[in-house]
Amino acid sequence: METIRTEVAVGAPAAIAWDVISDLDGWVRWNPVMRGSGRFELGARPLITIAPPGAKPVEFRPLIVEFDEGEGLSWRRRLFIPGVFDSQFTLRVHKDGAAGSRFEQVGEFSGLLANVLFSRNAKAFNLAFQTMARSLKREAERLAAELP
Repeated sequence: METIRTEVAVGAPAAIAWDVISDLDGWVRWNPVMRGSGRFELGARPLITIAPPGAKPVEFRPLIVEFDEGEGLSWRRRLFIPGVFDSQFTLRVHKDGAAGSRFEQVGEFSGLLANVLFSRNAKAFNLAFQTMARSLKREAERLAAELP
C-alpha cells in the first residue's frame, strides 16, 4: 500500500474549516486542483474532478464510505474491478485550541497496479495534496477574518 498524507494548521475554528470542505459545489471558488458537485453523505457518489498541475484532469464518482458531520469523510474509488487499483481519500478537521484547527488529508492506494500507477503519479499527487491543503487554509482563514 502507498500512502500520501498532508496536514496543515488553520487559523480558523474547526467549524469554518469543515464548512469549506463539506461544501463540495463551493470547491470551485478555492480549490485549484479539485472540483466537485453533489453532496457528501454516506453512500453518495458525488462527481469529483482532480486536475493536478501538469496532469490531465480525471473525473470520477467515488463512493462515500465514511461521513462524520463536522469532523471528516472518506471516499473510495476503484479502477476496473476491486483489487486492481483501489484508492481511499480521507479529509478530516481536528480542533486545535479555541480558535484554530488542523486539516488532514490522507490518500491510500492499494491493489495489483498500485505501485506502478502510484510511482508514475506520486509527484503530481503530492503537489495536488499540498496545493489543496494550502488553499483550504487560505479560504478558511479568509472566512474567519470576515466574522464580526
